[in-house]
Amino acid sequence: LKWSKTSSESVLLSRQAALQAASGFGALFNQAVGVGEQSVNMSIGMTQLAADLASVYNIPVDEALERIKSGLIGEAEPLRRLNVLLNEEQVAAKAVSLGLIKADVDLVQVRASTLNLEEAQAKLIETQKKYTADSFEVRSATNDVEKAQQGVKEAMAGSTATISDAAKIQARYAIILDQTKKQQGDVARTADGLANTQRRVSAEFEDSQAKIGTKLIPSMQEFFGVMSKDLIPALTRLAVAVGPSLA
Repeated sequence: LKWSKTSSESVLLSRQAALQAASGFGALFNQAVGVGEQSVNMSIGMTQLAADLASVYNIPVDEALERIKSGLIGEAEPLRRLNVLLNEEQVAAKAVSLGLIKADVDLVQVRASTLNLEEAQAKLIETQKKYTADSFEVRSATNDVEKAQQGVKEAMAGSTATISDAAKIQARYAIILDQTKKQQGDVARTADGLANTQRRVSAEFEDSQAKIGTKLIPSMQEFFGVMSKDLIPALTRLAVAVGPSLA
């Protein structure tokens, strides 16, 4: 709750929206790591990451939140818009390298191939920012990613280990963090930019509306109480008394 009090600045969301966003992630992370501080921190971290990605790619924070959630449950395509690349072999390898599952593979080779893939993907993302999709540079970087993916497959070849849904969520979480290192912290770095200023003002306005509404609730309850107890019965009696003379 303390974190949400400054959410308009840190994640460009109103307090209520920030709590709802973190709660949405919490349902996933409670499944992955259990209910507790770790799940809370992971949820807050993903909410912050959504704000940073929204800042970098100039999209609504809500859209970034939904794309991250989709990625965490295994949908790769939504994350591509945010330059995060996921596939099942990579998730399995990450689960092994993190020690989330035991598999009859060479752990050193798995970790090395996973790191090689992450580096190739990061290079592809940077190359795509500088060159067109059909350029030699992008084609070459894409080829490097495909080779690295093949390396992961080879490192995991022969593994018959079953990966639980909880382990997959943790592995995807780790991959998402690995592939967004440069984008993390963008809200703080660009806090004075026009787009983020507009997002922050909008969040602060929502917070103000919520505070005003909360303060008005007792007065409105009293007003409607008077209406139902005194005013409406009085108007009813007046209508009964005056009605015949107006007919």
